[in-house]
Amino acid sequence: MWYPLISISEITTSNGKKLVVQDKNVIMKHIPVKTLLKNLLEINGLFNALTEYMEFLNNDKTAKTNVIQGQLWQKQISTFHKNGIVIPLFGYFDDVETGNSLGSHAENNEVGSVYVMLPSLPPNFTSKFESIVLSDIFYTNDRKQYSNDVIFKRFINKLNDLRENGIELVIEDKNESRTVKEYFITTLILGTTLELIVSLDSHRISRKLAGAEFSV
Repeated sequence: MWYPLISISEITTSNGKKLVVQDKNVIMKHIPVKTLLKNLLEINGLFNALTEYMEFLNNDKTAKTNVIQGQLWQKQISTFHKNGIVIPLFGYFDDVETGNSLGSHAENNEVGSVYVMLPSLPPNFTSKFESIVLSDIFYTNDRKQYSNDVIFKRFINKLNDLRENGIELVIEDKNESRTVKEYFITTLILGTTLELIVSLDSHRISRKLAGAEFSV
């Protein structure tokens, strides 16, 4: 859905330098991440594949190939006390230049995109486009003008909600169904070097994420 970011009164000049005050609505596109994650994980067989792969990683002592085998994830789940399955979540941010072959640095039609991925999904699924869950799309110039707080507020609230309240999944096993509670902890915020330095204030975001102990 499109929702308003901010409503302002903008002063423009017209008709011989006459000042005209006009209302201007700044909007961005938001997609409900919680609903998309639920739909994703309820795909037939995917949830079981995820839990089996996580169990394999936890038992594999030969090499560390996934974030859930690292110290950061172990530290995060050690302070998380809720009944249910807990999995890591990666947040991504990047700028995209539409209709310009020169790339995003031209800044003519630049839009920002925010999306999430689940790193504990089996490798044969994480390599697919369907594993990317889009959250927000906005004009880059709006972020620069109205601040990161305005742009990323809703996304951060959704990440906190996924951690604190989780999602109830209905998993179909053969001819039976069961309800599973799943929680998501934001483990990494990722992006290109430019976006991370210019666009994402990691200290500011970490203070706003519940139980924040993650890496940028």
